[in-house]
Amino acid sequence: MSPKRDITKARLHYRKLLNSSQSLIVQKQQRVQSKMQRYYEDKEIVQEYSRYRPLLSDQVRVAVMDYLKSKTKGCQGKYDMLLDVGCGGGQATQLFASDFKKVVGIDVSQNQIDDANRKNCYDHVKYQVGHAEKLDFENDSVDLIISVEAAHWFNVQEFLAEAFRVLKPGGCIAVIGYLPPTFIPQSYLGDKAKVAAKQLEIGYSFLKEVPKERMQSYLHVASRYQNVLDLMPVYDKCRLPDLELSFKWSKKHVLGFMRSMDMVVHLNEQRYNEVLQKNGEVTYDDVKKIDVAIDYFNIIAKEFSELQNPDATVNALFQVFTVAGSK
Repeated sequence: MSPKRDITKARLHYRKLLNSSQSLIVQKQQRVQSKMQRYYEDKEIVQEYSRYRPLLSDQVRVAVMDYLKSKTKGCQGKYDMLLDVGCGGGQATQLFASDFKKVVGIDVSQNQIDDANRKNCYDHVKYQVGHAEKLDFENDSVDLIISVEAAHWFNVQEFLAEAFRVLKPGGCIAVIGYLPPTFIPQSYLGDKAKVAAKQLEIGYSFLKEVPKERMQSYLHVASRYQNVLDLMPVYDKCRLPDLELSFKWSKKHVLGFMRSMDMVVHLNEQRYNEVLQKNGEVTYDDVKKIDVAIDYFNIIAKEFSELQNPDATVNALFQVFTVAGSK
């Protein structure tokens, strides 16, 4: 079977898992959302997130703004207001800031908001604690809502109801995410599909450790936010063309990125607790063995031997997807 067919088969399997997970009860999802708020209250996690998460390219901003302009043909100059929901440390907020007269980023985590305020370089940009399911803004007041790598933690139906309430007529929403990256060794740049298929297979093996109540959120990302698109309460909605981002990373950066991922953090905690329960203590050697980031990197290094060199670099490829709608 070809690498491309391998990828397609894996994605179809993800979709099957997603559909079978729809029966998960709302109470479990709410508990997970509450845990995610506490997760991002950890200052060390916030620092890792800020240091190692990739920055969106200007291509993403241009694609979203072109979509907005196509729906609001009468606008001259800057738009009135942008709202970034689940803004984190404000990386995407800053990217879009120059196109608007007023910008507000909201996040449930006070630590993320503090981090965003420290890095804020615009007078017209404001960050505040807020919830996606209860937007503290007037009806018909916002030109564009964006949400980047956050919607899988929302109650999507409540978020979208609020989003379309606060959007102006003709206003738009763009919900942006990216699939887990493929780490391409330098000598395999001409064979990306083979590397992607193998790493997708390896990544899926780790998903088997994820509790069902968490799996729902990760599968929403794997489906490229199809649930968000389906639940948008308008007919005027679509997928924008996917974009690829590429970064040259060291092993340290790869591990740092992975350790900033909530799934890796929670799997590490789960493994830690299992070892503690079994042995009564956790040694330094145990910590190295249970680190999902190291575990994953070592497995792909066995497949692609040049990664066994501690000075090796990889091209981290991110597939960025956007679902959008207009009121």
